[in-house]
Amino acid sequence: FRLTLQSMSEWEEAERRARAAIEDLRERFARDSGAIMIFLGAGLSVGVGRPLGRATFESPAPLQDDARFPSWQMLVERMLRELLISSSEDQAASIEQFMRQQDPLDAAQLFRLRSDPDRYREFITAQFTTRPTDGERLTPSHRELVALPVRDLFTTNYDSLIELAFSRWHGELAVSTTPGDFLRVAADHPEKHLVKLHGTWDRPDEIVL
Repeated sequence: FRLTLQSMSEWEEAERRARAAIEDLRERFARDSGAIMIFLGAGLSVGVGRPLGRATFESPAPLQDDARFPSWQMLVERMLRELLISSSEDQAASIEQFMRQQDPLDAAQLFRLRSDPDRYREFITAQFTTRPTDGERLTPSHRELVALPVRDLFTTNYDSLIELAFSRWHGELAVSTTPGDFLRVAADHPEKHLVKLHGTWDRPDEIVL
């Protein structure tokens, strides 16, 4: 019983320190917001709508499923499945070896080169389509992101969950998905600016894999 109380006390103290550290970071963000940029990757999105949340992303052996908003590892596995369906037996072995041994970006490029253009667009759209109803599935991280006093946000994510979060929690957000967009938006000096470095799901031909 005493050990349990001690453990609880230690846990509460650790939580107190963590909350104090978060508040300190918030204050620093507020003071230096013009000099701070946030970079967001797949870890922000992968927990949306999945029963295990971020654990799906952080597990040493991430689970495979067919839900939207995959991690890069999940995405490459799905690309491999697609390529194997349309490949001969001789091709399949070399494709699988390449996809499993090479850098994920090289694997993604192979997928694009070997895919029919229409099927490629369908595949990308199916993985990252973002619906208004996804607002009910957003994570606490999305809510906290909207509240941060930081002007410049950068992401390699193709989905529109960040945009949806700002819309849901009444945050103003300007979005750039191409270099042309960036130049136009930056000239207006928006309060919050999201730069989608690799494009967005509903413009699949402009996506950078």
